[in-house]
Amino acid sequence: MISVFSMSSFVSADSSLNREQFFTSYVQATDKILTPSEGYKHMYLKYKWLQQDTPIYQTMQKVVYYELFLNVRIALPLNKTITEDQACAIIKRKFSINAWCEKWKWVTAQWLNDVLSQLQAPQAIVDIKLTDEWYLDQSSLHQISDALNGSNNLSGVYSSLQNILDNTKDPYTVFFPPTEAQAFDEELKGEFQGIGAYVDMVRPWELIITSPILWSPAAKAGLKAGDRIIKVDTHRVTSGADTSTVVGRIKWPAGTQVKLTILRNKKILNFTLTREAIVVKNISAKTYSGTTCYMSIGLFGYGVYNEFVDAMTNVFGKNKCRKYIFDVRNNPGGSLEEVSNILAYFVPTGEATVIVDSSKFWEERLFAADVGTSTLIKKNISILMNQSSASASEIFAWTIKDYIPTATLIGETSYGKWSVQELVQYPDGSMLKYTVAKWYTGKSKSTIDHIGVRPDITISDDPKTVVDEQLAKALSK
Repeated sequence: MISVFSMSSFVSADSSLNREQFFTSYVQATDKILTPSEGYKHMYLKYKWLQQDTPIYQTMQKVVYYELFLNVRIALPLNKTITEDQACAIIKRKFSINAWCEKWKWVTAQWLNDVLSQLQAPQAIVDIKLTDEWYLDQSSLHQISDALNGSNNLSGVYSSLQNILDNTKDPYTVFFPPTEAQAFDEELKGEFQGIGAYVDMVRPWELIITSPILWSPAAKAGLKAGDRIIKVDTHRVTSGADTSTVVGRIKWPAGTQVKLTILRNKKILNFTLTREAIVVKNISAKTYSGTTCYMSIGLFGYGVYNEFVDAMTNVFGKNKCRKYIFDVRNNPGGSLEEVSNILAYFVPTGEATVIVDSSKFWEERLFAADVGTSTLIKKNISILMNQSSASASEIFAWTIKDYIPTATLIGETSYGKWSVQELVQYPDGSMLKYTVAKWYTGKSKSTIDHIGVRPDITISDDPKTVVDEQLAKALSK
């Protein structure tokens, strides 16, 4: 007897399977349930010693694409046998199955055939959600009630709310008291005072610089994406620290100084920076030789679509653009609506630019608006990106690549953030930013969570030279 889910060669029913055979059969079964697309071929795998352009590499690309297994930098012992409990643990990440999974029993073709024949469309996976504690923490609710009834001492309420949010284990769910909320709003609008760097609290004690803003004090001092801030002046970033408190210490009026202690590649580095008034310009555009049109998009913030249209009309419109270079290096993301509006210049009218899949079990598709067929950009496109390109900038790059396969992605693998946050403003000026959904590219419905978008041409910019190697590569293409 042979397995219903065939492998590269016939396998007897009682044969023990290795991990490669398991994943191959698992993917074949999943293909029958989910609709595969070409998007999985763009997945960059982090597994050690897994050779590209091999059947198992393509299989594991689908494994990651379908979210059947984590994409992490580990060695996969694919030639070793797998036990039933190990197989069940992997399958139950995505599907509900009714199977007796013994700890020390090897997986056979017959056993796996019986298990995989049970697979049905998976239930929605919710990585981050507000737990029942959000509703049942009576102490916090009473404190909030007292505050709403006239108490002027809100610090205890803010602290209690932060404790509740910490339980979500979501680094992108943050509560901002009024002062921090105002600073965050200024950041979104592109006007604030500080060192000019975007940060991300990946763990309670790990504050990481995700993107220094071009020409900011942070960029000029040599701070890089991936740098971990371990001390601000004399204040250490400990497990009790939160993002808003640490950022509040970094931000201060222009002209003042701040000392940062940075951990980079296991080395401690010290920087003294003079804060400046930071005005983030979303778009800058120029031409090279009259026919190569270059546009840098620093942030998909408020009004970036209008800036994009203005650049297309008043800068590029005066020239005959034969080549387009779009630069989203160090772009941390921004508004889904803004990036979707811009993508209408690349995506045919009515086609999906991005799919938003909510933890509340609804799905929303954003579609390309009609900007006129004559304005659609189709040929000779290069997109510059690096490890600080995140979220909306990743949507921008991958969606263009989805619809225009001839577009060339140049630079480094991007950050890998696919969650969507919503902002709620409260009457006292405080603000809640919390994760409500995940996004997928509109055509292939691909995900980049903890994976990133992999460039077609991998090249890093050498900080020791005055030449922009990545831009030079795009110009020479």
